Amino acid sequence: KKRHHKQRAHVAPQGAGVVPAPGGEAEGAAWCKQAMWTYDVRPGTTWGKLPPDGQAKWKTFGCDDAVTNKADFINPAALPTCPIGGADEPKKPLVAVCCGTTTRKVDQPAISKLALFRYLLPSMAHTLDCGFEYVAVVGYDKGDQFYDTLHGKLQVEQWFLDKIQGPLSERGLTVRLDLVQCDNKLKKPGPVFNIITKHAYDVGADYIYRVNDDTEMAAPWAHRFVTKLANLGPPNIGAVGPLCQQVCVDGLC
Repeated sequence: KKRHHKQRAHVAPQGAGVVPAPGGEAEGAAWCKQAMWTYDVRPGTTWGKLPPDGQAKWKTFGCDDAVTNKADFINPAALPTCPIGGADEPKKPLVAVCCGTTTRKVDQPAISKLALFRYLLPSMAHTLDCGFEYVAVVGYDKGDQFYDTLHGKLQVEQWFLDKIQGPLSERGLTVRLDLVQCDNKLKKPGPVFNIITKHAYDVGADYIYRVNDDTEMAAPWAHRFVTKLANLGPPNIGAVGPLCQQVCVDGLC
């Protein structure tokens, strides 16, 4: 997993090729999305592997706005595809991906601005393994200016349905979103973690993965984690997770 910071990094290799330049506004938006997925660009955060001439085109075509205004951070072509089982298929283990999020100190919050929709949820969708069902459990503070409003909840639920739940259902994967209000009087992460992981347990999750809303999953993970847990002694009692050199050099993150 990767943690994100606000500075834009200029780290593109010299001499790499770039997707051909677009002609009109619609083609420009398509170019921006293709460049983002091809070169691992994160708008407002990192150029990824986009070379200098591509960076110039990105600015010329206003790609930051073209991509973020529609919150188009998911590449449909990169979504996993799994066999679609019949009615007699055994029940699959349920994996709960749990995170807390807030719009505290965010001016005029919108989906396009929030790390949850820029990093965690898109990367989760791209890296789900077959053989499991999934629930994204998202905890938010009671009274949050965005998540704890009707218009905010409806936007979040519709985005998740359109971008993740619907497309993955067509590809044989079951994934849903549970929004959980947290009466977090301390305004600290700990109480939210307790509430969302208890929710995951209460809805029958077999495995609980606690992450941050700006975590980015770089590769499929569920099967590897579950296999590792099964090999512990005693099996399935304990915790596993990625080694993240950006954050934790010597331990589990």
